[in-house]
Amino acid sequence: MFKFVKKNKIVNKIKNKYPRKTKFIREVFNILGEKEVRLLAPYIAFFILLCFIPIITLIFEVVYLTVNNNREVLSTLKDVLPSHVYTVLDKLIGHNSGHISILTITNIILLFVASQIYLSFYTSYLLIYDVKARPHYIKDRIIAMINTILLILLIFFLSMITVFNNYLYKFLEIYIVNFTVISYLFNYINLVLSIMIISSIVTFMMYSIPDIRQRVKDVIQGALFVTFGWILVSFGFKIYTDQFVNYQTVYKTFASVIVFVTWIYLLSYVLIIGIVINRAKITTYEMNETTKNINEYTGGSEY
Repeated sequence: MFKFVKKNKIVNKIKNKYPRKTKFIREVFNILGEKEVRLLAPYIAFFILLCFIPIITLIFEVVYLTVNNNREVLSTLKDVLPSHVYTVLDKLIGHNSGHISILTITNIILLFVASQIYLSFYTSYLLIYDVKARPHYIKDRIIAMINTILLILLIFFLSMITVFNNYLYKFLEIYIVNFTVISYLFNYINLVLSIMIISSIVTFMMYSIPDIRQRVKDVIQGALFVTFGWILVSFGFKIYTDQFVNYQTVYKTFASVIVFVTWIYLLSYVLIIGIVINRAKITTYEMNETTKNINEYTGGSEY
């Protein structure tokens, strides 16, 4: 197949016309083809599943402090997530006891466990960038816990905006007569805000890696890919599981768990591709600079 692609005239024309873009795409596939990188998606998915209950518990406890009703956030997620994934969240969060103490030993332990998500992301990032991690366990744990707290706060603000939008939507629906046009505009603004906030969360996660010096513009391309990838995967997977496939018939009571695990794996794979895009961008730039310097050197030589 690859020999056919190399000999294909159309492909060769595209390579000659867009050499930098073809180099970039080739580099992305080369990195994704490495054995270690192929194992990172299930690696991250495993730790997300391991830490899912602690981090969700912490997030909804913070949300409960402000909203005093987690159902507002859950009702919004129902329209976005696959039905089986929503069922898992509903069972975990639906029966909140109303306990609002934040600084407890239990929550500190939950935060310690939840920080493993950031550590798995951190390890994956270093592996893709081929950077050796510094052996400072305590320092890494503290950084992971701080970044996990910041991540929880970002998700909290996203939840607050979602709840506020719901209240505003209901208010406008009651007091405005011609609500149809405004509803389309409102939904569009809501979508744009959601994309901006999700991309901010992903950009923060990528930019906050301590062992790699990078600028925001170095990670924004991968962050945008992850943002739109997560939205498209969640929306497409929701349609697929809700309309075309009946997992309940095949897996019976395990249907929700199977769908939830598959969804987490797909999101993890999209995240890995986003990191690889950032890495390929830097590698391609370095290759172009090296080629440019060689050309300048040979061009200025008498030989």
